[in-house]
Amino acid sequence: MGAKYYIENLHDVKVDFKRSAFEGDEISIQNDASNLNYWYVTAISNDLGETMDRDNGCATVITESKISSCDFGDTSSGNVVALVGGSHIGQWEPFFSSLGNEYGFKVVSIIKNSCSLGYEIVEGNDTCKLWNENIVDYLSDLSPDLVITNSTRSNRPRENRLVVGNSVEFVPSGHVEKWKEISALGIPVMGIRDNPWFESDPSYCVWKNRHEASLCARPIEEVLLSVNPADAYVGEIPLFISIDFTELICVEGLCPAYFDERLMWSDTHHLTRNYLEYITPSLKASLEHQTSIFQVFNNYGESN
Repeated sequence: MGAKYYIENLHDVKVDFKRSAFEGDEISIQNDASNLNYWYVTAISNDLGETMDRDNGCATVITESKISSCDFGDTSSGNVVALVGGSHIGQWEPFFSSLGNEYGFKVVSIIKNSCSLGYEIVEGNDTCKLWNENIVDYLSDLSPDLVITNSTRSNRPRENRLVVGNSVEFVPSGHVEKWKEISALGIPVMGIRDNPWFESDPSYCVWKNRHEASLCARPIEEVLLSVNPADAYVGEIPLFISIDFTELICVEGLCPAYFDERLMWSDTHHLTRNYLEYITPSLKASLEHQTSIFQVFNNYGESN
């Protein structure tokens, strides 16, 4: 175990790819992963955005309740977009930081690991509850132009479910309560649909099946509902926006682990930074199709 940890953390993920950006409407299922580099696979757990870095102190760790934050994007801008919640929203930082640089807004990441906005994940750990008790006041003082968080929870596979007996995907009541509290401050809330969980390490699966990588894909019906359940709250909660990027994570009834020479998952449930950077043009196009909210920002520090 010690040797495995050493090897995984010895290398950064530095791989030269042929294509710099994906601009399609949806991804595809691919089998040929013969190009995979061994060091790329072993270091994949480190392929996360800066706010998820274990060493920079941006995210509040499991054992603490103090709210921590880091600034990304156009850090000199007076326009503020807050990423708030657990690691499943923190993983999107590279994408929104890119948008921040383009549209002229600062991204403030306010992340607590193994916790999320209004929802307790770690049983028997009160730090998530304490963090959530203070988060709305913190946002009131910060007064961001927009809060971005998760809108659903994708249940863990089988016996390891977050909520026993619940469906594969659900909207926690705690999420809804916090959306209402934040929108009552006049702050819009953008909820991003959760990504799926895998039963075992999907990247290692691809390494073992480099000529048949599709074997590592997970059926979408096992991890997500056919309709985004968060959509039901659009209109019911003032200033709530529901966003779904599933078409760039799953396709043809499957959620793959590999696409265009890239591993998609750093572990069983977090997208890699490399993959998010690769599909950024497609994510941007999808976001602009779903909402026009970022078009109110510009590079001159003004917003409406």
